[in-house]
Amino acid sequence: MDFRTLDTISVEQILEAHNDAFSEYEVPMEFPIERFEQINKLRGVNYNLSIGAFEDQKLVGFILNGVGEWNGVLTAYDCGTGVIQGKQGKGIGGEMFKHLTPILIQNKVRQYLLEVMKGNEPAIRLYKGKGFEVIRHFDCIIAEKEKIKFNIPDSDFLKKLNFSIITNPDWKLLKTFWDVTPSWQNSIDSIERLPNSFKIMTVSLSTEIIGYGVIEPRSGGILQIAIAPTHRKKKVGSKLLQKLIELSPNTPRIHLINLDESSKCSKYFFTQMGFESFSPQFEMSLNF
Repeated sequence: MDFRTLDTISVEQILEAHNDAFSEYEVPMEFPIERFEQINKLRGVNYNLSIGAFEDQKLVGFILNGVGEWNGVLTAYDCGTGVIQGKQGKGIGGEMFKHLTPILIQNKVRQYLLEVMKGNEPAIRLYKGKGFEVIRHFDCIIAEKEKIKFNIPDSDFLKKLNFSIITNPDWKLLKTFWDVTPSWQNSIDSIERLPNSFKIMTVSLSTEIIGYGVIEPRSGGILQIAIAPTHRKKKVGSKLLQKLIELSPNTPRIHLINLDESSKCSKYFFTQMGFESFSPQFEMSLNF
């Protein structure tokens, strides 16, 4: 078995291995090449700092890493670890990580970040055995559009709200609405890597911005949604979500990946509107 970085390997080869590795996964992860390249760009994949396992020159396993600043530390983020069918259960994932670690350290990466499904006990044991610690609990939620319960009253207050699509967000202001920091996939950096893939909408009362949301119209994925604390429990969030969903007319479902479970108000908001869990996850990290 040969282990080396993926910078000299074609995207087509990597995608073939990726789709094979995840062909029986409980959450669909098989992509056409255009979508695969887009997702990797959004997540900041660096093929020079990603690794593959090769057998007779065939790619049989991979770890795709995004790289960037995270909480002030140069961090590698696991965008996908997989081993093709027929080679799973042979310790290839652990061997890849063993060969990857010195490459990351040599390139001044000081932290490794990943998410793992709570039901994936073998992977959790593997990561904990390498020193990873659980730092957050995430949920992934989804709802059929026609089943979302907006329950928006016809009030004078809501009629005063203005909704605008913006292209140059004031992130310093918008971050003041946060209760929790978005995950790597939903971060400001991810949005700014491919800004044309998203729609950012603000909600204002007179001239004051009191909330905002970010959606990827193509997939129906909500990346961020937040309301100023002084304007919560007034159906502002419900109205904003309704407007965001209108920007994604060709998707039957709306989803949000990595909802931080420590934000009780967000969890309650989406549950009351009819969203259901489909993949609870741990966020885990390791310091080098």
